[in-house]
Amino acid sequence: MQPELPVKFGKYTLIRHLATGGMAELYLAIQKSISGFEKLTVIKKILPRYSSDQEFINMFLDEARIAATLNHPNIVQIFDVGSIGNDYFIAMEYIHGEDLRNIVGAMRKKEIRSFPLEHAIAIIAGVCKGLSYAHNHKSISGEPLNIVHRDISPQNILVTFSGEVKIVDFGIARAATKDVAQGIGKGEGALRGKFPYMSPEQIKGLEIDKRSDIFSTGIILFELTTGRRLFKGANELETLRKIVDLDYPKPSSIVAGYPLELEKIVMTALQKDRDLRYQDALAMQQDLEEFTRNKKLKVSTIELGKFMEELFKEKLQQEKEALKEGKKLADIIAEKEAGEFSFEEFLDLSSLPSSGGMTPKAISSDSSISQILAQPQLPRKRNTLLWGVVSGAIAITITIGAILTYLLWKNHTSSSQNIGKITIKTEPPGAAVYIDGDRWPGQTPLSVEKLKPDVTYSVSIKLPGFESVSRDIVVTRRQPEMQLDLKLEPVRTNAMAVLKIEASDPSSTFIIDGKKLDAKGQVTVDSISPDVPHTILVQAPEFIDYSEKIILSPGEVKELKVDLKPRPINPNEFLLVVKTDPEGATVAIDGKKLDGVTPGKWRISWKSSVNLIIEKEKFKNKERVIQPEKGGKVEIEEKLERRKTEIASSSPESAGKEKASDEGATLYLDSEPWSNVTIQGVGKFQTPIANLKVPSGNLKITLENPAAGLKKTITIKMEPGSTVRKKVNLKE
Repeated sequence: MQPELPVKFGKYTLIRHLATGGMAELYLAIQKSISGFEKLTVIKKILPRYSSDQEFINMFLDEARIAATLNHPNIVQIFDVGSIGNDYFIAMEYIHGEDLRNIVGAMRKKEIRSFPLEHAIAIIAGVCKGLSYAHNHKSISGEPLNIVHRDISPQNILVTFSGEVKIVDFGIARAATKDVAQGIGKGEGALRGKFPYMSPEQIKGLEIDKRSDIFSTGIILFELTTGRRLFKGANELETLRKIVDLDYPKPSSIVAGYPLELEKIVMTALQKDRDLRYQDALAMQQDLEEFTRNKKLKVSTIELGKFMEELFKEKLQQEKEALKEGKKLADIIAEKEAGEFSFEEFLDLSSLPSSGGMTPKAISSDSSISQILAQPQLPRKRNTLLWGVVSGAIAITITIGAILTYLLWKNHTSSSQNIGKITIKTEPPGAAVYIDGDRWPGQTPLSVEKLKPDVTYSVSIKLPGFESVSRDIVVTRRQPEMQLDLKLEPVRTNAMAVLKIEASDPSSTFIIDGKKLDAKGQVTVDSISPDVPHTILVQAPEFIDYSEKIILSPGEVKELKVDLKPRPINPNEFLLVVKTDPEGATVAIDGKKLDGVTPGKWRISWKSSVNLIIEKEKFKNKERVIQPEKGGKVEIEEKLERRKTEIASSSPESAGKEKASDEGATLYLDSEPWSNVTIQGVGKFQTPIANLKVPSGNLKITLENPAAGLKKTITIKMEPGSTVRKKVNLKE
């Protein structure tokens, strides 16, 4: 039962219940000092059912205390751990940003189909910095703590609006100290973390070290730079088997022209044999920085911060408006809707799904909590906090205006209305407008509304190729509306030029003066030297190269639209075009597998008759004989049919083989006392288990409590599409 809020909790005051997870509750709280200083924080309270489990509490406190010693710019800091009465808790700092899963979700909504390479590198390099610090952290006595995060996943990587990268939820990190290593601390521990981001050794229940976190980081780097999920099965067990048993695809097999130097970094991090991986996150960071230098990528916190502000500008503007209107905390929280993303979908940018609204609720074991809250600052700043808590997936967003308004509420009694309006026109039009440093939606001509009277606003107007203009504007009650007409002056004669290229084929790549750019379809280069010739080369598969020499004037903005012409087909070959539903199938001609996957185009040496096979895992093969014309084109579209698969037990003691339904089943499992759980010999879970997706058929399940010396093996029959709930007493 939740307390009536607000309520005192030691030196904190709990003012808002945020969420309840599998082992903890999350509260928004205020900490006050004697001098009157107030600080917002998040309190994670352990649920009462665990407070009486001394073994659990000891583990929780040991891990939290170790995590609290971490103090690094790339790690969200825990600043308080302890108990008040029978309530054990953790207190964390606030961060102004969004987690990586929410960033990708925002990209989906805006139909941005590829993650900017320079930002992906910046994020992963920041993760590597934080991990290297934590992995090599030592105790006060100088002994290595051997900290392992165990849950490096998109939900636990935060990017701030100033471009900083932070790792959250070191609360489940495990230190291989002598005390913690006993019992559940090592190979007998439960499987912790998000299944699609686990290392092979973590899934097998082996003792893990810092190289497991490096593998997880490699998965995220793969997904950010390819736009595809690396490990995604029909259910959790199948996902785990993919990580342990299958070969991993190379990024270049998914993205044409993928940088080989970057592919080497990705595949080194993803080595199944951890002795062949990077042995320290610092080594991975150094290779990423060398790749950045070689490719001359603009990797910086400033650029990443600009990307974040642009991506979330609507949300930030809404928060700013909420603050200006002076709404109260309860009103804003009641109005704000939070978004939820499916655990099974993180990075498939091509599918562009939409998110659904939700409210705080109980969280099943396949989810994790990411809280985005606001941090109090001056009115023109926007702050948001993310705090990942339990191993499950739920995101709750509270607008910054709520928290700022709460802090200002007692003293802010001004009744002034936001009645001001500025209409801005420029010659030429199309300029960006910034109010107090914040980008205003749209381009000139536009109107900026809801301004406070008698307040000075700094207005800046920027347009590529023209000098920026800044004005201080004050609207009054007597003159609430103003119009600003500006004629923009071209930049100085020694200024650089800007080149914008847009090609007709979205897979086109660009080479300027012999340097290949990391962009496809369209590109903007804002540092072209004026008054000297430049060679532009545009290339795309199956199209004739386009080449042009240009000379740009100082400050000129050149827009170049390139209409590529199809490359003629050689008479001794034919063009094969294959599309499949779903995509991602391989194509073989006369038994030889072609490079790449569907959809794709291939030039094939002509024969009067060739045998074509289309293959995709879990789908029936499509085979046909085609008789192409010399110099002709063959287009094939196939809808693949999913095949029935045989699900066999991984151990000889299994009750036998049964046909698996594509639908699978859902398992809820608990035990008395708690236990580590192995299902079909895969992974190690811990009771209680909720909403676990498993294949249908007979499942062999082993439950073990090493502390009590109890162990039991059972077999549960899972019917296709069924939900089975079972509680096992290990003492019987």
